[in-house]
Amino acid sequence: MTKAMQDFLTLSRRVFQPRSIWRRALNLLLSGSQYSSQPIDQALESQFGDCTLSDYSPAIARTAKFVITVKGTPRGDYVMSNFNGVGRNEARRNYEHVLTSMNGKGIRVWEA
Repeated sequence: MTKAMQDFLTLSRRVFQPRSIWRRALNLLLSGSQYSSQPIDQALESQFGDCTLSDYSPAIARTAKFVITVKGTPRGDYVMSNFNGVGRNEARRNYEHVLTSMNGKGIRVWEA
């Protein structure tokens, strides 16, 4: 088995721990999810650390463009990209467009 597969299986066992139907239902009612996001957040943070989406990479050096959609956050829905305009306008009133390097601070990879 490859290391990537082993890492995936280990992470999935940590994130999706068996729980009773009542525990999952309660979690769903209280937080909108059957499972806690903490285990996956911890795993992603340990893997990516403080790397941001706008950090140097060979793809960024070749001016690659990317878009990430983010739905269902407490503050609304977003489209993150490394190009074009930001904010809300009449054409996109249901989400906000943010750049990956706004205000001199980048969006950390594990948070995207």
